[in-house]
Amino acid sequence: YITVEEFKHKCPDFMDDWSCNVVNRLMSLKLISLNSRCEMSLVVGHEGHCIYLSLYKTLDYVLVRVDNRWMKTIPLNTPHPINEHGLIQPYLVAYFKSNDSNIDKNKEWLKEHIKNATKLKDSDSSESMKYLYCSDNKLLSPHEGNVSSIVKDWPYRPIQTDAENCYLRSHNVGYQIRLGSVVYEWFIDQEGSSFVFKKRNYNKAINEEKSDNENIKGGNESNASNECLLSSVEIPSHSELMKILSNQLKVKYDDVYSGIAVEQALVAKVNVHTIQNGAFYRRDESTNQTYFQLYLNSTERNQFYQFYKSKFPKLIQSVTKINQEWVRFYFDTLVFQSQVIPLLSTVS
Repeated sequence: YITVEEFKHKCPDFMDDWSCNVVNRLMSLKLISLNSRCEMSLVVGHEGHCIYLSLYKTLDYVLVRVDNRWMKTIPLNTPHPINEHGLIQPYLVAYFKSNDSNIDKNKEWLKEHIKNATKLKDSDSSESMKYLYCSDNKLLSPHEGNVSSIVKDWPYRPIQTDAENCYLRSHNVGYQIRLGSVVYEWFIDQEGSSFVFKKRNYNKAINEEKSDNENIKGGNESNASNECLLSSVEIPSHSELMKILSNQLKVKYDDVYSGIAVEQALVAKVNVHTIQNGAFYRRDESTNQTYFQLYLNSTERNQFYQFYKSKFPKLIQSVTKINQEWVRFYFDTLVFQSQVIPLLSTVS
């Protein structure tokens, strides 16, 4: 995802080649049996909201699916599949046979759709969503053959009431399809009881998934509200947060506690490689904020701010300039823990 974002801005003239490579890779995926499936997911959406464009391949068909559970910004009159309990399926944008005479034309359509949906990710919701859902050009999106036997097995999920945790919520739609509901629910249970989460209900996304699964299972037995019932969120302590970071970065606890592993991973995400000697982070319990004091010049500060503000709009609460060398960024701890940490990796 980070690579695509950088590529999109730094090498816009090569977006045609990139999208063509994505389509070629999809078409070249090998199926191991008649009933097997292959899938690729691309991060799309609009400013402030993450959606996944999933490319689903069977032996005979290619299906293009939008994995999104927040309905507020979808185009009006979009025929989104919804059942009697108010649960929604992912939206099928297009489908076509993978081996008929129209394959070259359909591959060209898919290439353009991928390219433009990726370009529009940073645009306003109206422009991006109209294109992504093909609301203005439905006649141009291929609908060839009959894929009802495939689509009927896609899960119905509760509608999101807001765009919080959209990276996980949207991703989990496709995750459930790829794994199957039984295995998917097992993984959700394992995440909830793992070392990282310590059986503590402070992870909003995991709580929501568990609540969703319980609501869906009981949907035929009650007339409960269609809104997601979210468990209360408990924020991890500072020491617990450091253990989570140690596990995510695959470094020793001491490298997180007294070293600069976290600070270096944060700046590396924005292609800043200034050594963060002397940098540190602390927890302000009174405001529920985690602040990072980083060694960045003015250009690097702006680069850092623009990246994290665009990807995680509610992450940065405030910025304090210490001097020409040091700056302090105040993060919302829950956003940092649930959305940013899963994307961090060790800097070698």
